[in-house]
Amino acid sequence: MEIVIGDLLAKVPIDEEQEVPSPHSGRNLRSRSFVIRLDKTRENAPVLDTLSELKKDSVVTERTAEAGERRWKVIEHSSSSRSVNNGPFTHTHRFTVVEDETLAPDALLLQDLRLVPYRFDEKARTDGRIEIRARVKVSKEDSERLFKMMDGNPFAAVREGIQATPRQMRFGQCLWSEDGDEVKHSLLLIEPDPARPHKNFRLLEPQFWNTRVATVRSTLAIRALLRKLQEKGILSETEAEELTRYAEDDIRAAFEEFWRVDDVDDWHDGVDGDEERQGD
Repeated sequence: MEIVIGDLLAKVPIDEEQEVPSPHSGRNLRSRSFVIRLDKTRENAPVLDTLSELKKDSVVTERTAEAGERRWKVIEHSSSSRSVNNGPFTHTHRFTVVEDETLAPDALLLQDLRLVPYRFDEKARTDGRIEIRARVKVSKEDSERLFKMMDGNPFAAVREGIQATPRQMRFGQCLWSEDGDEVKHSLLLIEPDPARPHKNFRLLEPQFWNTRVATVRSTLAIRALLRKLQEKGILSETEAEELTRYAEDDIRAAFEEFWRVDDVDDWHDGVDGDEERQGD
């Protein structure tokens, strides 16, 4: 196996090769394990520095005669060093890599709503569940359909071009912004834990709990105020009911404003390597 390490093309023997299921697509991928040993010398220093930077999810390029270049993703990397008889330190790097998949869906199908992301990132957690961050631009009608799905309940999601089998997903923290007659959404989708399907999805706690407590207090105070205004004859019963009904009808739209920003593309959300600015 010939791999590119910085400016060096190194030939390394394969210790083990097997097939492992992809947490993303479900198809079998080749996995390889190999060891690289180098003495700590001035000449080897750049290569050793490059090896040390190969963390989990880093990509290693293999040169092959039949296929040109093939990409492998690092899933495990450990290193050690030792010196024998006061000689130079020998650094040992052990790698396990897996075929790198292209995770670029043609579309996201959320229930019956088809979305075409203009930015997309998908990662697998250690337990095999996936997490998706995507940005989409939709009509205001489809935006309303998206908002209605953001109720904490799981739904069927298909990543067309990655996996045809639907996965149960739920929304995490999502941002949105207006863009002329359309709406841009920065979406976070998380696959629920199948071992705890009824676990309460506590997004942004304890902030939301404290917000809910403050909201209840305000609601009780407003109801008491409406009663007092009725008792003093300032408001009729019909007018008080209309105010209450208006508040109930508009509550979802008011909650949506919590996640509104000037432009979702100005916010870091982990897509395309962005650092996360907000929690999930």
